[in-house]
Amino acid sequence: MKKLFVLILTSLFIGCSFNSEPARSTEEHAELVLENFLEELEMDVISLHAIQDVQRQIGYVEQFQKLEHVQTSSEMKDLVSFTEENYLFEASENPDLTFEDYLDDMENVATKKNLEVVERNSSKIVIDQGYRMYDVLFRYELVSKNDNNQRYNGNALFTVRVIYEHKSHRFYTAIVKDVEFES
Repeated sequence: MKKLFVLILTSLFIGCSFNSEPARSTEEHAELVLENFLEELEMDVISLHAIQDVQRQIGYVEQFQKLEHVQTSSEMKDLVSFTEENYLFEASENPDLTFEDYLDDMENVATKKNLEVVERNSSKIVIDQGYRMYDVLFRYELVSKNDNNQRYNGNALFTVRVIYEHKSHRFYTAIVKDVEFES
């Protein structure tokens, strides 16, 4: 019984992280997502790890190899702006709602969710969603055939957008957002 108790406690402590850092770096997480995307294209399946335009440009991947991590951008905040355009959409469902009431509602929602209101004026409210974004750039050697049956054999620069949630100290998501073929 004592051994079982010690085993359970040990497994709990091994699974817990006492620091607030993620298990992987931003670059490692971005590379994992990019390679999952490329492996899925090797199997000729639709990937959820990239925007459709990138998938169409790459098509079917025959082989790939990482050449280098080029750079990681500085941290960017995930800011959302609510303007009169958003209000007009809401007002179509609730005609009694004034623009000022709409801005107040957005501020109340932000406060309830512990989100920072970055800016508030008579024309908009800007809310920090609490996520931090990084663009990670990699150079890969790639052999592929796109959706138009055009073959590519050379180097490609991939940009992976990584979104990190600081409150939970976890990666929220990542997606391959761009590819640029080098001649």
